[in-house]
Amino acid sequence: MNKVKNQHYVPQFYLKQWANNKKQLFVYDKKQNKNFTSNVKSIASSKFFYDFPIIDEIAKNEIRIHLKRNGYEDTYIDSLFQEQVLENGFSQLESIVSPLLNQIIKKIDDVSLLSENRIKNYPIFTKDNKKIFSDYIASQLVRTNKHKLFQKDMTIQLFDGMKKVYKNNTNDNLIVEVDNNFHKWQYVGNILPLTFEFSKLFESYKWIIYRNFTNMPYYISDSPVTQYGQLGKFGLKEKGVEIRFPLSPKYELIIHEPTFIDEQCSLLDIDNIHILDNQIDNIQQSNDLQIQNSECQIYTNLDDYTFIENRLKQIKEQN
Repeated sequence: MNKVKNQHYVPQFYLKQWANNKKQLFVYDKKQNKNFTSNVKSIASSKFFYDFPIIDEIAKNEIRIHLKRNGYEDTYIDSLFQEQVLENGFSQLESIVSPLLNQIIKKIDDVSLLSENRIKNYPIFTKDNKKIFSDYIASQLVRTNKHKLFQKDMTIQLFDGMKKVYKNNTNDNLIVEVDNNFHKWQYVGNILPLTFEFSKLFESYKWIIYRNFTNMPYYISDSPVTQYGQLGKFGLKEKGVEIRFPLSPKYELIIHEPTFIDEQCSLLDIDNIHILDNQIDNIQQSNDLQIQNSECQIYTNLDDYTFIENRLKQIKEQN
């Protein structure tokens, strides 16, 4: 089997929801302050992104011992040493989610022919579909380059803290070197356990589709799963947290922590509501989250970057 070189951390089938008939979409690069048009094959990807570093048997045994101490089973550890195990696993998941996403969007399109601004008793996701999408959204949250850089930064901060404590207690400088192989093993080794943990949480929350009938589309980015805290706390288990995930320029899925939305929307019979119309200020808020959450690039289906440029200017001025 040929090895996959260009590995996407945002899948092509998902990016295509924002692409034209030439499979192109509009890109704004906030680090370079420039915009351009790109094919979905050329963005949100990197060479051998999910591949484990090549190591010898001694290093493998050290990793095996470390993982077993942390509670990982032999079958899981063995799978990590298989060639391109993560890339192959994501490909299998995407092959299931891709047609399912198209079915979901068509289902929302069909019911959107109705005039009501809220749709009750019309569940978009079956129990099985919800489980599949929970896995997919959870994996998308942790498989990005931004998450990879975050984990690396946290590891560096941890070892810097250890060095300071050691120096204060001994007056000696502790030399700790962490190479890139360690960071990559840490990143790819945590993807599946975090995906399983977050997926179960998402599945237990309240899911609502928000429709967009304004002139501003929903954006996505190279880190498209965003979090918003209605009470100011953004942790996935915090009361009032929302996990926001656009499905297309017209539709966004928001996964609500249930206790807060039940309290705030009790008069709407929220348990039976599955689709709501969104207002422009909420759409702008979701797009702002995409802009701020992105590692580098924001994607849209319109050749209009005014909102992105204005928001980035405001953020720069505030800092």
